[in-house]
Amino acid sequence: MERIVVTCLGVVSSIGSSLEEFEAGMREGRSGMAPAANFNRHGFDNVKACEVKAFDPLEYLKNTDASTIARSSQFSIAAARMALENAGFDPETLRGTRIPVIIGSTDGESQPLDEVARIWAEEGLEAAPADLFEKSATANLSNAVSREFGLTGSSKCISTACSAGNYAIGNAFDLLRAGDAQIAICGGSDSVCRKTYSGFSRLGTIAPEKCQPFDLNRLGILTGEGSGI
Repeated sequence: MERIVVTCLGVVSSIGSSLEEFEAGMREGRSGMAPAANFNRHGFDNVKACEVKAFDPLEYLKNTDASTIARSSQFSIAAARMALENAGFDPETLRGTRIPVIIGSTDGESQPLDEVARIWAEEGLEAAPADLFEKSATANLSNAVSREFGLTGSSKCISTACSAGNYAIGNAFDLLRAGDAQIAICGGSDSVCRKTYSGFSRLGTIAPEKCQPFDLNRLGILTGEGSGI
């Protein structure tokens, strides 16, 4: 039986948006924590998050209008392009190839939903632009990758909270083992949002200062964003 292997990696993160920057940041013990800038912090004290800095979607989106998709989908395209190039592919030569795309996500595209909720509360639901609803579909995270590279394989987004990326990898493994694909693009993508921060805050699980997952005196989590493919 042939082995199934990971042949390439792409990453967008708060400590670097390339495999080299991410690895260097990990080895240096760099922290991506900073005051949250990508959602409304009103009503919360000392809001910190691990956000992606200086991300320009135009560096990665060659066949997609960035204004038509939201942040998590932009991240998934960026990380997928890095991964394909890391594997030695010219992504533009893959058009028409039956490569499946499976992306895991906790929140899908919650930033557009945050905006819909704000408009609904302040002006009424009818005032919310239709494009916000189109951008908020969770399936966009995988569909955007398929469209960007012209792939004709199955497109699937799995939303199983913190385990979503692992489920996506497992699903890709099953497709390969069953002979339904020779190559699969899989991983996870999320962007920070007020909804999820609010939820964890109400649960009392947000760390007051910093995230220390392996410390005896850990006090909670921080929300973050990025993509790994």
